[in-house]
This record gives sequence, C-alpha cells and structure tokens, in this order.
Amino acid sequence: MVDDQNLAPVAIDHFPPLGATMAEVEAMLDGLRAQDPDVRRGRFGMFSLRGNADIQDVAHRGYERFFSYNGLFARMLPSIGLMQQELLSGWASLLSTTPECGVLTSGGTDSLFNAVHSIREWAREHRPGVEPEIIAPFSAHASFTKSCHYLGVRLVRVPLDGEYRVDLEAMEAAITDRTVGLIASAPAWPHGVYDPIGKVAALARKRDLWLHVDACVGGCLTPFVRELGYAVPEFAFEHEGVCSVSLDLHKYGYAPKPCSALFYADEERRRYQGFATEEWSNGPYKTDAFVGSRPGGAVAGAWAVMRFLGHEGYLRTAQRTMSVRDQILAAIEQIPELHSVGSELSLVTIGSAELDIKVVGQGLASRGWSLFGVRHPELLHLTCDAVDDELVAEFIADLVDVTGRVSAGELNERGDLRYT
Repeated sequence: MVDDQNLAPVAIDHFPPLGATMAEVEAMLDGLRAQDPDVRRGRFGMFSLRGNADIQDVAHRGYERFFSYNGLFARMLPSIGLMQQELLSGWASLLSTTPECGVLTSGGTDSLFNAVHSIREWAREHRPGVEPEIIAPFSAHASFTKSCHYLGVRLVRVPLDGEYRVDLEAMEAAITDRTVGLIASAPAWPHGVYDPIGKVAALARKRDLWLHVDACVGGCLTPFVRELGYAVPEFAFEHEGVCSVSLDLHKYGYAPKPCSALFYADEERRRYQGFATEEWSNGPYKTDAFVGSRPGGAVAGAWAVMRFLGHEGYLRTAQRTMSVRDQILAAIEQIPELHSVGSELSLVTIGSAELDIKVVGQGLASRGWSLFGVRHPELLHLTCDAVDDELVAEFIADLVDVTGRVSAGELNERGDLRYT
C-alpha cells in the first residue's frame, strides 16, 4: 500500500497477503529512498562515497550483470574467479605483496574479523597454551572489539599521543606474555591520522608479534595520494614487520557495497586465513573467509570500476578528493570558532573550543548534511569525496552560517532556530 502524497509505503506488521504491481513496488522504493539523505550528491557521509556519476554507472552495470551470482562459488564460476583474481592482482601490486596472499571479503568488519582469526590461529602454533591478547590504539575501529569478542581474544586498548596517534610507549608497556598481536590504523577513522606504522612494525619485530594494519578507509586512496606528492606515509608491506593489511574496495575503490580485501605479507601468513572441514554429510567444505555466500555482483562491480578507471583514473579521482579536502580545511581555518585535528588523508574533523559542536552538527544535519560525530574529543566528522565544487561551496556556506547562528545563540540543541 502506498501513500499517494509522498509515495512512501505504509508500514505493515504482517506478511503482505497480496502482491503489488511493479509500478507500485517502484513507487514504494522511490518513496523509501526519498526519506534518506541525498547520498547521490555526496553529502560527506562515509556511506555516500561514490566518486562521480560515471563511476557509479560503471559499478551499477557491473553489479547488474552478476547480481544473482554467488561469490562463494568463484572456483566453479570462471567469470567470478577471473575478476576476483584480477582485483587481487591489481591491489596487491600497490601494497608490495602478491595476489596469492590476498582474499576478498564481504566488508571491513569481515576483513578485521578474519585478520583477528589469523592472528589467533598463528598464536596457537607459536604461543601454544597462551590465552591470546591483542593490543590496539584507543582509536582503532570498534570492529576489533567485536571480532575479539566473538573469537575469544582479549583486546587491550592503549592511549593516544597528543597528535591522536597510538602512544608507542604505552603500547610497548602493555605487552605481556599473553600478547600475540598489535593493531595500527592507516588512517584511523575517528581523527583521520595514521599511526606510526614503521615504528609499530619495528616493535612487532622486536617482540615477535603479528602486526595488522587496518587500512580499510585509506588503503585504496593512500597509494595514489602519495603519488600526487601529499605527505602521507607508506602503510603496507614496505615495512618489515607488517603481517596483514585490510582495505575496503567499497570505499575509495568505489566498488558496490559490500566488498573488501585482506592481504598478507607472504603465503606462510596467508595459510591461517579461511576455514575448511569435511565433517558433515557433503564432505569437503571450504571458504576463503568467514562469510560463505557473498554477492558476486559486488566483485563484478569492483572489477568494472578498476578496469574503467585504471591507474590514471584513480589518480585523477584522488586528486579531486584531496582538492575537496583542502577547500574545506581552508574554510575551517577562516572560521574563528572552529578548528580541525588530524585530517591527514580525506577524513576531516571539525571541533570548537568555544561552541557546543554537537549543536553545529545538528544545524548542519537539519540542512541535509550527513556528518558523523567523534566523542573523544567531541568533533564533527566528514568524509571527502570527488564531489563538485558547487556542493563544496554549499557546505562551506552552510558551515559558516550555522556556526554564526550557534555563536549568536540563535540555534537550540536540535539545530532549530531559537525563538524569543
């Protein structure tokens, strides 16, 4: 049933007794989408990373041709198998490893879960009898806590330094006889800064620990930004001591969601990845990652975008993304009440020593901007993409206006105008 006024479907609490026409279903879908932030225009939320309309069209066409395929059966479907192999080859070449050391996963959480699983399995061979623990910066993604919870691994979070990177002294001091792995981010989601990967890798070598680098946000962007001359660090297997790296193809790889990848330093490390058993009626069962069935369309869409853009296209898109970031950072510098911390790559944070930044965020949200929040310290958080200058100018104008209204006491805690 459809509400004719806004085309939004009326919620039901039972299984629909009758089917709808295709036109009605399409109207309901359009009505549902109309309630969401306008992700098709960017709006600076992580879930809206799209590149540009041409990239989205290519990703959609790739996905559509394989939308009913199951990525689990890549060994039986030559098409999926070939696209998967080319994706692994392409991204491995940017990380100083080989495609044989990689696996595609269903998303960033899946990649981190599999990395923690590999660390645990490695520890069972190299630290038999130890109840394993992993040390991570306070800024490391929440999925590490989730993964350790499910896998029976203790996670120890350590403080950050004054630049919001992991405190190396605190990390080393936290190492015990139970410690089997370390975590670093490239960059960390909350503040957009890179942990000192080289120094953490040296610590991992010194103490014979597994180091996983979470590059889910920056892994597909950092190599191109470095090539453009920006001062972002190397983060992968250039550093001896890095054992595994995760990167999300559905972020700055512009693949359809969900699609991520996990790479290992060598095939010896790679052998801890995946699962196999014969203990059931059908005999051999093997998966490369935790998730079994996964959308083959995401693989096809990721492959189509990689083929469409190539190195030159990704470089061009990275340049545009960083230009957007630079414009926004420059605007923040011109607003006396605001400041930014971190923001080494494409994640921009906005804070204030004078104003309640949450009210600024609510004011921007009321104008359709899909920003996130950081709690430690309190910041607004936006994800830059290769959007048009028109959208950047619109955001900056709204940021200036909303900040001015909050400073003048004209907005309440919901970001609405305050009437007196």
